[in-house]
Amino acid sequence: MKRIVSVLLLMFGIAGCVSCATSSFDIQPERFPLALFGKHGAAHACPVATQALGNIVVSAGHVLWKEIILDGQIVDIERLYLVEDSDGNIGRMLPVVNHNYSDIGIMRVSLEDVNYYPEALQISVGEDVHWWEYSYETAATAYMPSERSATIMNGLAGYIFFDESPLPGASGTCLFNENDEVLGVVSFYQIMDDETELGGAVSLSVITSIE
Repeated sequence: MKRIVSVLLLMFGIAGCVSCATSSFDIQPERFPLALFGKHGAAHACPVATQALGNIVVSAGHVLWKEIILDGQIVDIERLYLVEDSDGNIGRMLPVVNHNYSDIGIMRVSLEDVNYYPEALQISVGEDVHWWEYSYETAATAYMPSERSATIMNGLAGYIFFDESPLPGASGTCLFNENDEVLGVVSFYQIMDDETELGGAVSLSVITSIE
């Protein structure tokens, strides 16, 4: 069985201001849709204007929920984070919907004036895509925005596969097309038999099938 690495969260302690309403740092991310930081690690969220559900904030399901076994039953436990926008405004988030079948969910955020990106209405094999993730290149640029790009290779059951591997912490970030329209949210990466890397995202279209 091929191993799919579906949890891209980086698990470690995070220090800094956790109660301020605005970041005290002068250097701010320029393009992060929404950055998530908390005791569960670092991840992302994607604010998007959908035709079916209006303005929503989505992320990867494994970012928002942790599955545990309780009395023989699978129970979803909320993961909570502080959320920061590209202007340095800091708020809280609350998971509210967990998709039953795909790695995507909906959250509420306490931030005002959220920038909702438009929804892409079509996905095509061979299409160029890009996303924003955290930089790990140097200590001086730690957790600053790093733009990555790839090409869509295939798709199956609401998942989009592309030919680059997202880094740890990229889970939940928006997968954009060339027009900065949201195709989905980054979910996982996989190492193929030939040692090449494949990235995966959940298409935004599956969110309309939430039960």
